[in-house]
Amino acid sequence: MEKGRVKLWINKEIQLAFILYIFLFLTVSGLIIGSITFHTIWSQLIKTSPISEMRDISNLYHATFRHSLIQIIGFTFFLSLLGSLGVLLISHRIAGPAYRIETMLKSLQEGKEPVFTIRKNDALGTIAQELKTFALSHLQLVNAGTYLLDIWKKTYVQDMSLNLALKKFETSLHSKSFGKEESLP
Repeated sequence: MEKGRVKLWINKEIQLAFILYIFLFLTVSGLIIGSITFHTIWSQLIKTSPISEMRDISNLYHATFRHSLIQIIGFTFFLSLLGSLGVLLISHRIAGPAYRIETMLKSLQEGKEPVFTIRKNDALGTIAQELKTFALSHLQLVNAGTYLLDIWKKTYVQDMSLNLALKKFETSLHSKSFGKEESLP
C-alpha cells in the first residue's frame, strides 16, 4: 500500500499565491454580499415603516448594524480560512506532483534513472506518465550513445570530421547539461 505524502507545504510560492487569492476573494465577496444583504433588508424595512416609528427604527438600525457587522466580519473571516485550508489541500495535489516531476528532471539531467512515483489521486498524472515515456527514450539514447562511444574508442577512424563529431558528442553526452551545449553539426 502506497503511503501518502504528509507534508502539505510542497511549493510555498505557488501554494501561498493560491491561498492568498482565495482568502482575499472570499473575504471581499463575503463582506460585499453581507453588506448588500444588510442594506437591502433595512431599506425594505424603512420603506414599509410609518414615519411615526422612524426614531425607534433608527435606534434599532444602529444597534443591529454593529451586531451584524461583527457577525458578517466573523463569518467571512471563518469561511475565508476554511476556503484557504481547502485550497491548501487541493494545491497539495498539484504542487506535490510538480515537485516530483522537477526531481525526475534533475535526476535525468544528472544521468541517473529517475523514480517515477505519483500518487493515484494527484493531479498532473498524465504529464508524469509522458515524462516517464520521454525519460525512458532519453535513457535509451544515452545508453546507445555511450555504447557508440565505447566502440569508437576501440576503433581507429581515419576520418577527422567523424572523430571531431564523436568527440563533441562524447563531451555533450557526459556533461551535466545534456543538450545545453552547442548542437552537433
